[in-house]
Amino acid sequence: TMSIARLLSAYTSVSAACKVRDGGRKGRVVVKVRSGQPNGTVTALLDPPDPQSTSIALDGSGRGKGKLRGVPLGEHRVFVCDSIVDVTCSP
Repeated sequence: TMSIARLLSAYTSVSAACKVRDGGRKGRVVVKVRSGQPNGTVTALLDPPDPQSTSIALDGSGRGKGKLRGVPLGEHRVFVCDSIVDVTCSP
């Protein structure tokens, strides 16, 4: 078995982007994970301590994608294991 520290450090490549439709008041944040544990699952948290979350299933090469919908416009922070990504939702 892999140690917790080694498992957490495996998820080092995380990106996030917010897409807002024309005239929209809320956005959709897309989170991409690369270099993760093959065939594993990770959870992306948006704006803790009361976060919105999504589970991301990783494929055999350690890649996966998840979406967080209904995100208000403005600055946000996405947490995936030991990675933190700042993202802005703006029209």
